[in-house]
Amino acid sequence: MGRTLGRRACLGGACALALGALVGRAPTASAADETPDARALAARIQLFYDALHSYQAEFTHVAQLLVDRVPRVRRGRVAFEKPGKLSFRYAAPSRDRVVSDGKTVKAYLAEDKLLYVSKVALSPYPATLGFLAGQGVLERDFALRSLPSQAALGRGGAVLEAVPREATPAFARVLFLADLGSGEVRRVLVLDAHGNRNRFDFAAPSLDAAIPAREFSLVPPPGTETVGL
Repeated sequence: MGRTLGRRACLGGACALALGALVGRAPTASAADETPDARALAARIQLFYDALHSYQAEFTHVAQLLVDRVPRVRRGRVAFEKPGKLSFRYAAPSRDRVVSDGKTVKAYLAEDKLLYVSKVALSPYPATLGFLAGQGVLERDFALRSLPSQAALGRGGAVLEAVPREATPAFARVLFLADLGSGEVRRVLVLDAHGNRNRFDFAAPSLDAAIPAREFSLVPPPGTETVGL
């Protein structure tokens, strides 16, 4: 039971590596001077994804639950398509799946033969990444703050901290590591209210390539137990 609940937290309920002490503190005056304006950075990120119809990439998911503090690393492929569609396809041996049509989210745990179905607002996948699929506006939906990249998510980009303006059980805050020039997001770090953390790194992106409709459908095999809606 404990293993199943832990996997659910990773995949569906609070679906990130330790943020570190610096994430919880405001930057020093000198550090803040070196960071881009939060609104300008959010606008750059928004502009990049608003211009796309679809986005695909390889991803690495590092999950760390507060109860065990042992990072779990998995890989797979992600796809977004407007309006509101997303798909996370985890590679073997996991074979877990997460799909959304913009209204509901289905998270399938293959090992446990469980399918969790929830509203979009209750899942961190679309709630934090909805702007990638044409749903959500960063500046409208989040209180934003720019952080020094080396203090939060590593070097090589600009970090935007986003706290939801309306409280949600899906997550407490999210950090985006974005290319300062293009606005493309390379890493997403999600922290929930219980201290669980999920980090997603994106690589080898494919922009506006055709995606088969079946990528956004999920029919679990016979014997799967459905929980939720």
